[in-house]
Order: sequence, then structure tokens, then C-alpha cells
Amino acid sequence: MIESSDDLGALSLTIVQSGHFLVCQGHTLLEGFSLIDAPCFLKVMPKSDHLLFSVKIKNERRMFRVQLDGANLQEAVEFSRDVCFRLQQYMDMGVNTKVRNFAADKPPATFFSVWQYAHTCFQQMQNAEEVITGSEEKDLQGRLPIRCLAQSFLEGVKLSLPLAYQHSTLQAEDLGAFLRLCLLDHRFPAFVEQVESELQKIVHD
Repeated sequence: MIESSDDLGALSLTIVQSGHFLVCQGHTLLEGFSLIDAPCFLKVMPKSDHLLFSVKIKNERRMFRVQLDGANLQEAVEFSRDVCFRLQQYMDMGVNTKVRNFAADKPPATFFSVWQYAHTCFQQMQNAEEVITGSEEKDLQGRLPIRCLAQSFLEGVKLSLPLAYQHSTLQAEDLGAFLRLCLLDHRFPAFVEQVESELQKIVHD
């Protein structure tokens, strides 16, 4: 059991605007995942002042419980209900909406998905990328064959990139925020492995 302490810091549960669910102790992340497709992997069972979470990753399922704190039991139960209503924006919680209706207070926000963003970037890259094969590889005209790019990523080869590849549409601070969002998602390591596997296929095509 993990509790708040002066040495390690207070426990906190946060659902950020990006749609990420975070449980932290001080500056340490204990649990973190995106809620965008929560019905596919997450089940939440509320009871009084605590919530039981069941998370399915591949063929394995793990469980953890979060107990909400308050000045008294009634306040803790109200905090638990607040969490349920916020989770209900992503999944069916079966919570009594008569207790509190966040949707009536303000319209639902549009949440940013790391994977939607990555997919959009990939589509833009596909539309813009010229696949260079055969004799065209001899005349790069400021472009590199995608096979060469893929190999450079896999082998860490330092390429002298043409000007077309030296401009990023993301500012440094935006890129840092994007990477932090990626690292908060428990599916990100598997996503990176899939990217590496696809790069291997491109190199050997």
C-alpha cells in the first residue's frame, strides 16, 4: 500500500486535458495512461470513497485501488464521484447522473490524443514523401530514399541531410511536451517497438 508521506510526497490523482490519467506521488509517476480508448482496456468499479481499476495490457490484467481523501467520509465519497464523472467522458461508468452533471455545467472539451496527432503527422508525411526507386536514386535532388532514412534511424548513422529534412514544424518546447505525453502512455514502448519493426521492413523491401 502506498500512502502520502512527508519524505516521498503527497499522492495525487489527475485527469489532464490531454485525456491522460495520472497517479503521482510527489514528482514520481505511479500510474499513467491515455483514456482516449479506455473502454478497450480499462474497467473501473467505484465503491464508497475508493475506486478499483482493472487495466488489461495484451493478455494480462492488473488491478490497483485508489482511496480518495477528504475532511470526512462524505467529502471523500464526493471526490470519488467527481472522478467517476470525469472518467465517464471516456467510458461508461454507470454513475447516477442526478448526483452531479458536469455536462450541464459546461460543454465537453475536445481532448488531444497523442496517437491522433502521430497519425495525422504520418498521413502528412505520406502525402508529401516521394518514394524514390531505380534510376531516381542516382539523382536525389535534395531528397533521400526512404530506405536510406529508415536505415539511418535503425543504425544511428549520422547523415548529412538535405535542406528539405532540416526543418521541423514543431518548436522545441512543443516537442518536449509531446514526448512527455507519449511517455505517460503505457502503450508507448510497444508503439516504439512496432515502429522499429516497420523500419526494418522498409530497409529490406
